[in-house]
Amino acid sequence: MAEGDVGGTKAGGARASDSINKREKANEDMYIREQEQQKLKTLKDKIEAQERHLKELKDHMYVDSIAN
Repeated sequence: MAEGDVGGTKAGGARASDSINKREKANEDMYIREQEQQKLKTLKDKIEAQERHLKELKDHMYVDSIAN
């Protein structure tokens, strides 16, 4: 390669490139998994809040039916 050329293999050849690619893929996979875990937690929290709200509504309906 001449001066100023880009590309080619890095020091260590294709093996070094493969290990870097694998590490990058693992990091990306871990990031995606963390994001998915956070989304699941948010959804679970929303479900719990809705269940509490439904319970409050049912309790309120029960109290109203006893009062009448």
